[in-house]
Amino acid sequence: MAKHYQFHWVRKRSVGWRLIEAPRRRLKMVQRRLVDDVLGSAKPHSLSFGFCKGHDVIDFVKPHLNRPVCLRLDLKDFFPSIGTGRVFGLMRSLGYRRSVAHLIALLTTVRTSERILTNEHPEVVPFPNRWSRIYSKRHLPQGAPSSPTIANLCAYGLDIRLAGLARSLGGVHYTRYADDLLFSGDEDLARQAGRLKALIGAIAIDEGFEPNFHKWRVMRSSQRQFATGVVLNEGMNLERRAFDRLKATLFNCAKSGPASQNRLSHPNFRQHLDGRVQWVERLNATRGAKLRAIFEKINW
Repeated sequence: MAKHYQFHWVRKRSVGWRLIEAPRRRLKMVQRRLVDDVLGSAKPHSLSFGFCKGHDVIDFVKPHLNRPVCLRLDLKDFFPSIGTGRVFGLMRSLGYRRSVAHLIALLTTVRTSERILTNEHPEVVPFPNRWSRIYSKRHLPQGAPSSPTIANLCAYGLDIRLAGLARSLGGVHYTRYADDLLFSGDEDLARQAGRLKALIGAIAIDEGFEPNFHKWRVMRSSQRQFATGVVLNEGMNLERRAFDRLKATLFNCAKSGPASQNRLSHPNFRQHLDGRVQWVERLNATRGAKLRAIFEKINW
């Protein structure tokens, strides 16, 4: 199946690299049909907002706005941690025969060759043994249209248990956006943070996911609370650094022309910037209006 994919590495926004495994045209069409015709009736948990039609990051963070305490944790290797066996089990749980479930599992997973993981990009893959452990077995590829839907369905049990944990604490909210887990509550949530870290991690491991404890955050209202690039304790805002960078880009476009800022050669740079301004407008109308005023001064 690897011959039906294109592989390339992209740098993460924070630190490290991510392997994109994009199916070629014919397989991509098949995977999209699977999502529309086979998996369309299966719904993820109501508190899962990533890759869900009609939902986005705003829905993910809204329950946590202006809360005294927010806890954040993410899951390592969200897509590739889900193997063929779990996809097969999911399809069986949805009522498909063994032969059909096996075929769907094969059509939606891939095994990455050692050449991609080691020799081809040694500067990108500093820990080849770790990558080999993750990608050398069949797994959900990040880049396939079927992977987000399947991953969310495979995480249904995780969502049920973490939502139940939140309810048991009283007044605690829980939501998930792909691999990002977010909890919020009153000051008592911070006092229980150590115990909750262990409980959340144990549940995640039991459900087949690996918690990334390096990204565990306990955020009080006296400091910046943020998740998925959105500040939560300032009435929902874009992070200051991201806002300032976008503002500077727009200003330089208006001053020196948009070509001077299109360093990544976006085919439709105007649409790209317009989308980013619209996002800020959705988060914060006042700050968005400031960016829109600069955008309108650009000579396209």
